[in-house]
Amino acid sequence: MLVYTLVPVLTFREPSGELTSALVSVLLSHGFQLTLSTDYVEMLRHARDVQNSVGCTVTEQGLVSLHIGGEQTYSRQLNPAVTGAAAWLEAAAHEGKVLVISGDYLEITGTGMNLDAAAALGTLVTGTVPVRT
Repeated sequence: MLVYTLVPVLTFREPSGELTSALVSVLLSHGFQLTLSTDYVEMLRHARDVQNSVGCTVTEQGLVSLHIGGEQTYSRQLNPAVTGAAAWLEAAAHEGKVLVISGDYLEITGTGMNLDAAAALGTLVTGTVPVRT
């Protein structure tokens, strides 16, 4: 599972419309879907494949990057010597896809993450993204 958020929240407003998150709008336009449930099993069950313009690159050295429309939108260096990171990297490469959870108002801590605010505010999005190695 790959999780990322954009801080600060960048929004725009259509004339006579509601505020819209730029991050969520971009993701929705590339095949991600809004997700109301914070239950991981439900997310996996209902996640759908995103458009071909989205991909996740995973290297043997542990670099994970998400590309949308040819632009890198996220990257993180994992340590392949750490058991949890090594297991994630191996699973991502073996399965050939990852569930990406994103949106605004994600609370990411050292022990996990809280998706409640994002789900309640309608900014939680998910998508199944192909992995390129």
